[in-house]
Amino acid sequence: MTARNTLSVAQGTRNQARGALYPAAKQARKSLRGLAKNVPEVLGLPTVPPVTSAPAVFVAALEDIADVWGRVNALPQASVPAAHLPLKIPLTENNALVSLALEQFNARLAALRTAAEALTQAEDAVTVGIGTRDGLHDQAATVVKDYGIVARSVLPEGHPLLKTIPTLTGG
Repeated sequence: MTARNTLSVAQGTRNQARGALYPAAKQARKSLRGLAKNVPEVLGLPTVPPVTSAPAVFVAALEDIADVWGRVNALPQASVPAAHLPLKIPLTENNALVSLALEQFNARLAALRTAAEALTQAEDAVTVGIGTRDGLHDQAATVVKDYGIVARSVLPEGHPLLKTIPTLTGG
């Protein structure tokens, strides 16, 4: 698979991981705010950034949500009378209602981190490939330029072969 194909796959995988986490994060925030509204830990809940946010911003907010969720789960049941601990978040997936546990949320978050790292590596590989191509292009341009100089020095002016020397352009 080419570096550009790998990049496309990595982008798609990262987007799928984000898409799987986004509604879960929004619902987790709503559930935590509603069911544990009197718990000080909930005051630190961040808003869920848009799914198109920078990777570091998106992941950091979801890590904070997971952290608050974990702290709420660690509280005595009497501290959170409106919820059954450990808290499971109601979520609709594939037209079915599911209960998402913190461990499942963290697994999705880990998958997003892995996908983001794979994307970074794919972007780096494409950048290296472009640099290699540009270096080869410069080398080829030098060879063609030198060829033109040598050909013009050994062939008489107006010789038909001089018309076959490639013209170099920038880029």
